Amino acid sequence: MVRDFIGPSIDIGFRVASLSTPRKMMVSVDLALLVAKVRGATSPEDNPPMLDLRYDGKKILKGVLDNKPYPMFWIDTMPDSEEEISNQEAEILGYNVSTIENIKIFVDEFISTHGGDLFCCLPYIINDKAALFSKRQPPAKHKRVIDAYSAMYDGVSDDPE
Repeated sequence: MVRDFIGPSIDIGFRVASLSTPRKMMVSVDLALLVAKVRGATSPEDNPPMLDLRYDGKKILKGVLDNKPYPMFWIDTMPDSEEEISNQEAEILGYNVSTIENIKIFVDEFISTHGGDLFCCLPYIINDKAALFSKRQPPAKHKRVIDAYSAMYDGVSDDPE
């Protein structure tokens, strides 16, 4: 069976997701950066262990980055498993939690270097009240689309009446 997807972002999403297992919820590099930034900005008691990011190195994914290796991040869906065998397996396989700061630095640099090839950019949120993503400006192409939609909806009320 041949699986081919249209568009680079769709390719990345499907290729990364296809590597998920019952234990590993694979995430893209930009989602890994979002999770790392939010986790790094909140107190440890506000961070559920189920959002600990893990890193499996890089893997070549068909149709992604011209067959250059892509970073494989995942979230452990069984972090609180009480089964001893599960914990032993995690230790043998080296499922260590990566430090949030290391993830932020690595992914920030990776996206800055390969963003054009990935058709993605460093995450930004316009008017981000927490100021985690508002310091970055949208790329020029995004800014044109945002401005066009803003002009189209200028003066339109959110009130349904």
